[in-house]
Amino acid sequence: MGAPALMVIIGTAVALTTIGWSARSMMRPNPSLPGQAAQALRAAGRRTMTALVATAATIAGFALWIALEPGSTALPIALAPAISAAVGVGVYSLLPQRWAEGPDTAVTPTRTASLEPRTWWNQSPRLPRALLIGSLAATLGLLVVGGVTSSVDEHGNPVLSREFAGGTMLVSAGPYPGWHYAVPLIAAVTVLAGVTMVAMRRLNTTAALPGPGLAGADAAWRRGSASVVCLISLAGLNLTLGGVAFIVGSAVHGVHQNVASAWSVAGAGLMIGGAVAVLTAAPALTLAVLRSVDLTNRAVDAASTIGTTRAGSAAGTGGMAPR
Repeated sequence: MGAPALMVIIGTAVALTTIGWSARSMMRPNPSLPGQAAQALRAAGRRTMTALVATAATIAGFALWIALEPGSTALPIALAPAISAAVGVGVYSLLPQRWAEGPDTAVTPTRTASLEPRTWWNQSPRLPRALLIGSLAATLGLLVVGGVTSSVDEHGNPVLSREFAGGTMLVSAGPYPGWHYAVPLIAAVTVLAGVTMVAMRRLNTTAALPGPGLAGADAAWRRGSASVVCLISLAGLNLTLGGVAFIVGSAVHGVHQNVASAWSVAGAGLMIGGAVAVLTAAPALTLAVLRSVDLTNRAVDAASTIGTTRAGSAAGTGGMAPR
């Protein structure tokens, strides 16, 4: 992934984050919610938006470094997406989610939550979760393949080489993600996966919203926050995957371009897939901002729906218990 593409992503991320923050500042929780719950939802929204701001700021920092050091290697560009996403998700993990106590509250408020145990699997949205796992597996797989199949040219740069015509002709193509690039990228991607799991763990262990009858709202803000975390990580992983896939595909296609081979087609396919993966980063960040902005409204709607359902039913608590 070149610097122009990175700058486009930076501009998109910063613009969307700014717009989202401005939009959210004009929104207020529904007054039908208890005061403590309204404050809690505002805190949850600030937490997700701060993670997005931290992600955008880290990308901007990398861009500034690259612009000021034009002679630097491609490694900072390659590492920027995964590290930026890891910083954003890590900030989310570190920020405390303290539910504010009202001025007239002398005791711990009643809390209502589902009896189902909270796990990363049941709290995170299905599609982002599946895409995140698939992107992680594909990225690690490509990096390992790139390291194993690489060789070094006379200048010490990693390239892909193959012999033709019974070993009488050697064709090489680069750049190629040898171990020089693969090892740092594997480390960065692993760190991103780790902080994502930590963030989900922190999210799942946070106390329920203060106030009775808010199980629906509590589940909604958790799903929304988990969606933001997954989408930030997905954007970083897809940018990394896209760059690696494009470079590997370009090298594979370059080595086999003069030979009628399925490898040439595979190389072209990797290039196209890499470009598509890079292009998905902006929609992922856009959706993350929208989820963060709409976090309060979704929770309020869920609380209203649960309340309406209970009012029209004589089934009692319906499997909900204080927590």
